[in-house]
Amino acid sequence: MEENSIKDKKRFVCANAFYEGREYYYCLKKIPSYNWTMLFLVSADHVATNTMDMVNSIIRTFALVAACAFTILCSGFFVWYRSRRTRAMYEFELRTNECLSEVNQELEKAKKAAEEAFHIAEEANQSKSRFLSNMSHDMRTPMNAIVGFTTLLDNESKNPEKVQEYTKKIAFSSQHLLGLINDVLDMSKIEAGKMKLTLEEENMDEIIENIDALVRPQMVLRRQKFEIIVELLKMEGAECTVCENGQLAVETFTASEENTINLILMDVQMPVMNGYEAMKAIRSSGHPMAETIPIIAMTANAFVEDIHDALDAGMDAHVAKPVDMKVLKETVAQVIGGRS
Repeated sequence: MEENSIKDKKRFVCANAFYEGREYYYCLKKIPSYNWTMLFLVSADHVATNTMDMVNSIIRTFALVAACAFTILCSGFFVWYRSRRTRAMYEFELRTNECLSEVNQELEKAKKAAEEAFHIAEEANQSKSRFLSNMSHDMRTPMNAIVGFTTLLDNESKNPEKVQEYTKKIAFSSQHLLGLINDVLDMSKIEAGKMKLTLEEENMDEIIENIDALVRPQMVLRRQKFEIIVELLKMEGAECTVCENGQLAVETFTASEENTINLILMDVQMPVMNGYEAMKAIRSSGHPMAETIPIIAMTANAFVEDIHDALDAGMDAHVAKPVDMKVLKETVAQVIGGRS
């Protein structure tokens, strides 16, 4: 039996011994009060097992503590990183929103500028359309006189007085038409920036005479227009009553006996009440022929949209000035034929 012993200062003896090939640990402790010795004998295998269990327990505890410490460290880093990233994202989002706000403001300004430019262009286009429509109407008025008096001149070629009268009126209408053409050319120069203005002293009497010269032809042409249509219709064997404005036309129709008026040639541009208003008033007048009387728009408004406007308003047909009597007769025949 082999023994290895260790003594401590408290008379506590520990040793190991080998017996029959197995190792044992034992401890001796002297107890003076009882005058005897206490012995502890433990198998080495049991000690080794408990020792390994203790070591493993310590290792597991350390690993757990280390894992907890690592987890806490990672959590703290994550919280710090997330906080920093959140702040960075907030600052980035703030800067982005500011940039977007500036861009939106610029886009809004550009949109308003584009809308204003579009409205200006649209108004300019509408103004040009109105100008062309009015100019077309004004040019067709003297042309109507020229064409009408030419037709009458051909019919009255053997009557010297009528020839002289119609020739003068044709010349007058031609001069008026030439003045309108010059006005259009002047407008083109103004638009192209080629019109030159000069400052000069003017005589007020001459200015008034010039204004009278501009207004008076319009009055003469208006009277001529009535004289022309009356003469042209009379030449074709038709009688007519001329009304100088739309309201008078409505009053004349509503006061007439049934079947005394067979057809209405309605000018669109008339004072007091225009042609469309007069037509609606006639249709709703309650006259026995109010809904059946043929109404033909006869006007110098001769663009395609003018024709559509007349038909959409309820006119039975549209005849453009200058009046072609052949076209007028064919139109009247179609309208009356369609009504019968």
